[in-house]
Amino acid sequence: MTNRRIAKIQRLILENSYLNLNDLSRRFGVSESTVRRDLQLLEKRGVLTRNHGGAVVNGAYKLLTQGAAVLESPITIANQREKEAVGREAAKLVKEGDFIAIGSGTTCLQFARCLRDRENLKIFTNNVLVALELSCRPSIQVILAGGASTFQNNCVNTLEIEEGAFGVGKFLPSVIFCSVLGIDFGMGYSDINFNFLRTWKSMLQRTERSVLLTTAEKFGKRGFATIGDLDCVDAVVTTPQIPEAYAAYYQKRNIAVHIADFKPDALSIGEGRQLTQ
Repeated sequence: MTNRRIAKIQRLILENSYLNLNDLSRRFGVSESTVRRDLQLLEKRGVLTRNHGGAVVNGAYKLLTQGAAVLESPITIANQREKEAVGREAAKLVKEGDFIAIGSGTTCLQFARCLRDRENLKIFTNNVLVALELSCRPSIQVILAGGASTFQNNCVNTLEIEEGAFGVGKFLPSVIFCSVLGIDFGMGYSDINFNFLRTWKSMLQRTERSVLLTTAEKFGKRGFATIGDLDCVDAVVTTPQIPEAYAAYYQKRNIAVHIADFKPDALSIGEGRQLTQ
């Protein structure tokens, strides 16, 4: 009953933009203190902002909800369930109070979606869809890199101005979570987008740790431009289908490989495991 009432309140705030505490109490036949707890939960989720007599809708949340179809229409996420599993496993590496960077691509977008209910996070990103996904969360501060936006590699990103007020060089996140197009022993990590090479390398130099998010099918593939060799990251989050040769390579070099439980025919994904420390 509680979840059903909260869902109805969430729908009402989107339809009316403002809700009165007393009206909600009468409508649902519960005490005002119960309604306050419901509103407090919805405020934590970024749906609304409470005031003395009730609550008003969070403008960013309403915009994101109403514009969801428009925003998602150009984005086709290949291997979506696999990327969701990677995102969930990677989210375990994020702690309250962290300042992290999130890179481009749909794997990073799925990772960001796993952080929506986290508390006290600061995020720097060049991924426009990541910024839209998390900006309506009151407990998450998002810094979007300045520059012109572009749609490439099935995601919307900004081309950072290195020296600008919101350029890469102005911030020092502790960890960068990033993805690439290809992973190959000869070419290292590579991508097709030359414009983001400087950004990727710059963030690797500035952060204390780097975590690569990838689906297993990217191993053995090559892009057009090398970003760095396989030793330039501190950890990898992927799925069980990672080729043994790459798993052995990372293990030999003490690069942590976090495996998200993913089975193509499974209906649910359980807890992950770690291959190396």
